[in-house]
Parts: sequence; C-alpha cells; structure tokens
Amino acid sequence: LMRTFLMYMFAHPGKKLTFMGTEFGQFDEWKNSKGIDFMLLDYEKHKKMFAFTKELNHLYKDNSEFYEIDYSWEGFRWLTPDDNENNVVAFERKNKKGESIICIANFSPVRQEHYRVGVDAGRYEELMNSNTAKFGGNGRHYGTIESYAVRINGFENSIELTLEPNSAVY
Repeated sequence: LMRTFLMYMFAHPGKKLTFMGTEFGQFDEWKNSKGIDFMLLDYEKHKKMFAFTKELNHLYKDNSEFYEIDYSWEGFRWLTPDDNENNVVAFERKNKKGESIICIANFSPVRQEHYRVGVDAGRYEELMNSNTAKFGGNGRHYGTIESYAVRINGFENSIELTLEPNSAVY
C-alpha cells in the first residue's frame, strides 16, 4: 500500500516531501534521539521498496508533467474523482507543452476487473507500475492500452484495465 500511496502523492499537485525512512519502508516513526533503521535494507522487501522509491524519483525528475503547473487547474484534471465504492481515483497531470501523464490508484485490497477510466482518445503507454515484480508486486503490467469510444464520467472515450489490489499505475 505504501508504493500505491507514494505514486499517488508524487503525481498529485504540490511540492514533494517524504519523511526519513519512507524510502525503504521503515516501520517505526523517526526519532531525533535515534538514527534511521538502515539495517532494514538487509531484508528483501525493504530493498525492493528502496528500488521503487529510487525509480519513482527518477521518473518524477525526468517528466515535467509531475511538477509543472502544479499551482493551477490547468495542470490537473480529475478522470475518476468519486469512486468511493471501489476506492479508486484517477487523474491527469499536464506540463506546459500539453503533454500528460495519468495516475490510476486502487486503494482497496480487491482486484478491480474490467475497470473503466474516462480519457481522451488515443494510445496510452505504461510508465511505472507499483505492482511490478521487482518492487514486490505480482508482475501484472499493461504495456500499451488503446482507448475505445465508450463513454464514462463525461468522457467520450475510456480505457479498460484490471487494477490489482493496492496498486497504482502511470
């Protein structure tokens, strides 16, 4: 769930800040009288969390959609803002050139089969997936997804995905 939350927050508008130890999944809250629990990096799940955070940071730095226009609605658009029954949110971030990245996050412990998200017509490439095996997920990935003329949430087109439990995808 931490990977899902980080992907959601890194794509959400505003400046980014993670707390000490988040990058490798520290269990305890950081205390100023004690150092960070770097020994957790001896464990596979914590190494995978660290690799995930490192890749997420590089992706953020290399894609201006994440950080340009983070102060205005011109750089943000809700795609699925209110699916509280399934605990899924989807939104789009844009840069100054009009290029965009979509974030779809499933915050539920349930796989969402045939889940539709309204989008502009086009082809969508997966950039990052919290469910990738190298990060500790089951390895499902999407590759390229083509939109279809199926209306949803005010959009003329949509994409259909199977969203894994507690996962996010760009």
